[in-house]
Amino acid sequence: GAGVQVTVAEALDRVLTTVDPPLSDLVEAEVRRHTELLLRSTVVALEPGAEGLTCVLRGPDGERRIEVDAVVLAVGVRPDSTLLVQAGARHQKGALLVEDTMRTGLPDVWAAGDCVAHHHLVLDGPAWVPLGPAANKTGRVAGTVAAGGRARFAGIVGTAVVKVFDLDVARTGLTQAEAGPEALVTDVVHRSRAKYYPGGHPMTVRLVHEPGGRLLGGQLAGREGVAKRIDVLATALHARLGVGELAELDLSYAPPFAPVYDPILIAAQRALRTRAPA
Repeated sequence: GAGVQVTVAEALDRVLTTVDPPLSDLVEAEVRRHTELLLRSTVVALEPGAEGLTCVLRGPDGERRIEVDAVVLAVGVRPDSTLLVQAGARHQKGALLVEDTMRTGLPDVWAAGDCVAHHHLVLDGPAWVPLGPAANKTGRVAGTVAAGGRARFAGIVGTAVVKVFDLDVARTGLTQAEAGPEALVTDVVHRSRAKYYPGGHPMTVRLVHEPGGRLLGGQLAGREGVAKRIDVLATALHARLGVGELAELDLSYAPPFAPVYDPILIAAQRALRTRAPA
């Protein structure tokens, strides 16, 4: 719409690897709808061009040169914890290991935010998930305790939501790849609103669960209502609900917002049918 031609070079073989391939495939299609997408491609050089810069890309078919006005690099993040690690703080691949009060184990030293591995409620162990809500909450806990007050951080389930053009994508808990080969997945595609109500869109729901029914994670993709529903799944993980209990939730219904059986409920009901017999 702005008249800007964009080329996206992705070093991996798919986009948005924080969700499983069925959902990242939807993201890839959405990206290709609006830009040129080059997978397994990296920027290897920037050179002066005739009217700006020449970006040199290397991909499966060799090198390619593109005349560009600007290059935006997104290379990821890592914990900046060198000072405390050198002082003897415990860490996991650079992410500091802390108590639920944010104490590091060093005398009078607390740590919070993106440099910390938070307690993951599904894994029941530390996980480095650098996201804003946990960083904010752990900062409050660290500040309160350091000032002599009482506070504890309950933990995370790794909930995140992003908007890719017109597509909303979200995840919470574990993906299939993170959960391991024993985990089951249940996929459904359902309408975001009552079928007869105008304006609805298909919504993809994936539940990751154990054969016995324990919920391990969930992912959603659609053009509306994704953020609301991922928060339902995040709440279910915090409450340690199984797919059977998830299927019985009394969720809101009105034709402009959801069908009688919400996509979350339909996915949970289908997951029940894939459980191993007791």
